[in-house]
Amino acid sequence: MKTNRKKTLGSVLFWLGVIIALALTALTTWAGIEAVVYGFQSYSKLTLKGVSCPPLMTRSEKAVIAASIKNTLDRPLSIQVRADISTPGVARSEKLNAVLELGETKKFEWIISSSDIDLKRFIFARVYRYGSYPLAQAEDTCGIFVVGIPFLTGRQIFWGGALLSLACIASGLWLSRGPYRPMWQGCTANFASARYFLAGIAVIGLLASLMRLWLLGVLVLVVAILLFSMFLLSRIDRQ
Repeated sequence: MKTNRKKTLGSVLFWLGVIIALALTALTTWAGIEAVVYGFQSYSKLTLKGVSCPPLMTRSEKAVIAASIKNTLDRPLSIQVRADISTPGVARSEKLNAVLELGETKKFEWIISSSDIDLKRFIFARVYRYGSYPLAQAEDTCGIFVVGIPFLTGRQIFWGGALLSLACIASGLWLSRGPYRPMWQGCTANFASARYFLAGIAVIGLLASLMRLWLLGVLVLVVAILLFSMFLLSRIDRQ
């Protein structure tokens, strides 16, 4: 009886952790895809590296979108960087200029707040680095989902959720460890191996959110839905 209770608790913790991880993946992936199709003008197919933005935001906070640019040339580099940021009306645009010495890295920053929210729950931005011979023009886009949770920042919510998710998944796997019946007749796969695979998918989803890899995020969500369907079908077959 005690073993059954432990496995039940383990299953609850495991599924809670997976759901939290996939929810974070879904929110950040949704925002990233919305940003790509938002309507910012695109001038280059070259991706600007070094752009960072918060994974989530709350309505009460102010956050920063940043672009770190390094001078890799053998001479001082005069650079101009622009950020187009969403608003409920026409997107606002801010340009920053700097001269970077040989090997110098400079961080360009733009403050965003609730006044930049569009489509009710998103903030979008596209950062452009103007071309400066021999550097070609480059750009990158980010989307931020705005949550309605007070007294916390978006980063606190994301990292707190991510850590809680990992803790629940790890403890859930440990508590519910043991032999399992096959998931369906004629297949050697079992619940244990499938749960480990799903745990790995959840972790990959969190990494995709941090690295703003939206296509990977979509793939993670699709695979997770398929696995959930397999678990559900296996439960139905058992009854």
